[in-house]
Amino acid sequence: MVEARLVIGDGKEFLLRGNEVIVGREPTNDLMLADPHLSRHHARLDFVDGVWTLDDMGSTMGTTLNGEPVRTPTALKHGDVIVFGRTVEVRFVNE
Repeated sequence: MVEARLVIGDGKEFLLRGNEVIVGREPTNDLMLADPHLSRHHARLDFVDGVWTLDDMGSTMGTTLNGEPVRTPTALKHGDVIVFGRTVEVRFVNE
């Protein structure tokens, strides 16, 4: 099994481990992104039945997937572009 990862705009990679990854600006998150446009607990990625899904956690600035707002848990596929809070762009890699 190939492990999925997020490639952050600056080229850094974050390996997705476990069944849940919380993203936000708080240092207690699994993936802490120090950006003032992110909520403390901004979004969640879940690994369910062999598929990673993305869901916004009621953030102020929202989360988009390939330019569309994320309002419910949405399955991710290789190459998807996620934007957290309008400014932090990451690419989902699962190959």
